Amino acid sequence: MHALHKLLLFHLLTSLGQDALGGKIINGEKAPENSMLYMVSLQNSRGQHVCGGFLISEDFVLTAAHCDKHLTHVILGTHDLSRVPDGNKRFIESRHTYPSYKRIRLGKDIMLLKLSEKVQLNNNVQTIQLPTSETNIGDMKNAKVISGGPLVCNGKAVGIVSFNRAEVCDYPDFPNVYTDISNTLPGISFILNE
Repeated sequence: MHALHKLLLFHLLTSLGQDALGGKIINGEKAPENSMLYMVSLQNSRGQHVCGGFLISEDFVLTAAHCDKHLTHVILGTHDLSRVPDGNKRFIESRHTYPSYKRIRLGKDIMLLKLSEKVQLNNNVQTIQLPTSETNIGDMKNAKVISGGPLVCNGKAVGIVSFNRAEVCDYPDFPNVYTDISNTLPGISFILNE
């Protein structure tokens, strides 16, 4: 079965999700504080949360390309966006949309954000590993889904939330669709090593 179909089937069966603003959790539970230290909030110039992303190196965040809506900075290292510690804001220096991305429903909905300065990894901020090759996502019993962020399986980010029906997160009626990270590893590696 194609990887994307497996992701859809998994999500349909588990019915786990939260709304786009992160205010509601349906058929899931609130993550313990400091359990997902790689998560970042992508924000606009008014300090409003636009999308989720995740830290993959000290100076790069991975997210969906469709999230590029007037983003200016990221917030990291906090479980509560109303309490952002000093030094946990990084401006976006450059955007790197996957070359074959055209629009959401055509796939390759991936974008790398280069941060203006490196992040100091510590007890509040960590990176998450990417898969090293095509990931067998058939065994998803250890998967975690985070709307606007990664699909995490066995401690690695294997997918990125791309879209759902009309941008409505009323689970379990409609699943999210994910971009398979393993299919874009060469492009990601090229950008990281530039």
